[in-house]
Amino acid sequence: MPLPVLEAPKYNLVVPSTKKKLQYRPFLVKEEKILMIAQESDDASQIESSIKEIIKACTFGKIDVDSLFTYDLEYILLKLREKSVGETSNFSLACEKCGASNKVTVNLQDVSVDFPENVPDNTIELAEGVGITLSPVSIKRLGKLDQNNINSVISTVIETIYDEKSVYSVDSVSREELDAFIDSFTHKNLEEIQNFVKNQPTLKHTVTFKCSECGHENTYTLEGIQSFF
Repeated sequence: MPLPVLEAPKYNLVVPSTKKKLQYRPFLVKEEKILMIAQESDDASQIESSIKEIIKACTFGKIDVDSLFTYDLEYILLKLREKSVGETSNFSLACEKCGASNKVTVNLQDVSVDFPENVPDNTIELAEGVGITLSPVSIKRLGKLDQNNINSVISTVIETIYDEKSVYSVDSVSREELDAFIDSFTHKNLEEIQNFVKNQPTLKHTVTFKCSECGHENTYTLEGIQSFF
């Protein structure tokens, strides 16, 4: 007689960027094993591949993971963690005054994507008749990111390049041509791009706690998925 097959509960979340509902289930032991093996490998590409595989499985293949923005992926991972491991997470946070370690418990249901009030224009004119349109970093672009290369960092947020004659998708431009184009930016151009990147939605939660040693009131901001896993 075959063993019974356990059916995981199903939940709904709202994808931050699209506001569309997405059904999901908690990750199971088989997915935990995939993530554990990837983390132990200390290989960024394997970790990324494993996370994408887990999200695809836990959302029943109903979403194109590569099309997600990074903050979408972080939020979905957080919801998976919440329903799979537990709705609270404990942190050891240092007091900003005396340095003592304090145990702080965060309810993960209170964590959300923070959308800045003033979002910079995603179109930047570089010179007369020449400009770029920007987009938050997608998972597809993230896989090509080299944190140590400023041109790589900039190119991950460029969606299109335009001039008076045409509009060019950044994916249709060679790496060499794109590097030469970025190298021609002025300092002001670079500042405008950095301002766009800095003011993108982020998975964020602010906690306050009183130090158990000196009584100082602390405010601490947890940001990015690495803060909650």
